[in-house]
Amino acid sequence: MTSARHAQRERAFRLAQLTKQAVSHAWAVPEDELRAATRRRAPVATARQIAMYLCHVVFGLSFAEVGRQFYRDRTTVAYACECIEDRRDDAEFDLMLDRIELAVRAVSALGERPVPQSRRPRAACMPAFAGTVQKGGSHHA
Repeated sequence: MTSARHAQRERAFRLAQLTKQAVSHAWAVPEDELRAATRRRAPVATARQIAMYLCHVVFGLSFAEVGRQFYRDRTTVAYACECIEDRRDDAEFDLMLDRIELAVRAVSALGERPVPQSRRPRAACMPAFAGTVQKGGSHHA
């Protein structure tokens, strides 16, 4: 494999990892299930379709490259992209997808490196801050 092709595959791997992490978090689906060889439950299949769609649309990865990252055929990726595009007519679904897309674009702009599992913020660490900001931005104790 040439070094250019290797670099391209490495980039695709990093971007797919990032996208899998974001979708896994947003859909509360274990990341390893997005790579599973079988279809799994409907929420997992939908999350996988979203991740494949974002890899193709946001990062411009080919159907074949996305398929390699998810252990799927390129025709499966094309079908997933078509399904997700059709669901974007639903305003709530479209907004959710826009938010995930914005997140993966922002993180990829920081160097295209996935956030390690141990570095993710935990909601349990932040309850002390919940409700401390009032309207107008002033704080109360």
